[in-house]
This record gives sequence, C-alpha cells and structure tokens, in this order.
Amino acid sequence: MMEGLFTVEEAAKYTRLSTKTLYTYASQKKIPHIKLGSRLLFDEVKLEEWIRGNAVPMKGSDTK
Repeated sequence: MMEGLFTVEEAAKYTRLSTKTLYTYASQKKIPHIKLGSRLLFDEVKLEEWIRGNAVPMKGSDTK
C-alpha cells in the first residue's frame, strides 16, 4: 500500500464492501477515489469521511 492509499482489494477489506461494488461506485462517482492510469486507488482519510458521511442517525437522536 502506498502511504495512506488503498488498492481496491485493501479498500474492500477496510469498508467491507465487495471489489465489484467499489468499482461500480467509483464509475458512478459515488465514492471518492483516485485514478492513476488503469489503477484505482482510495485515500484512507477520504474513505473514512465518506463512511462517516453516510452514517444513518439513530432514531430519536438530536443532530442539531
């Protein structure tokens, strides 16, 4: 792994999503990613922000 960057396989383990889902999300621009030639990479910090940004608040929680 390049410092702070995940391959598709590493990102799949980190997010617990399949590699197929990651490729699909990347092609649909639903997930932050880096394209270097034919390589698809994911920044660890941006992935964490994306995961937290997709969290569903608990019912009855105050999000003010």
